[in-house]
Amino acid sequence: GIAMTAELDGLRIQRPLPALTGDIIRHVDGQTDIDAIANAVCATRTEINRERFWKEFMEFYNALNALGRLFLHHPAG
Repeated sequence: GIAMTAELDGLRIQRPLPALTGDIIRHVDGQTDIDAIANAVCATRTEINRERFWKEFMEFYNALNALGRLFLHHPAG
């Protein structure tokens, strides 16, 4: 499987990442909202439904957020 390795305070940490990681990260640009990312991934990977996307997105987010590598923000408005 896919994994990410990070070093924090001299300690090496490895976190598993879901299979859709490459498809998701291609669309992460700091501007595109998660729903648009879901639409893009599901449009290009027709075997992926939204339920599976959200499951794998949360695995992706939790792994990267735990390492301080990915954050979400709520747009003002």
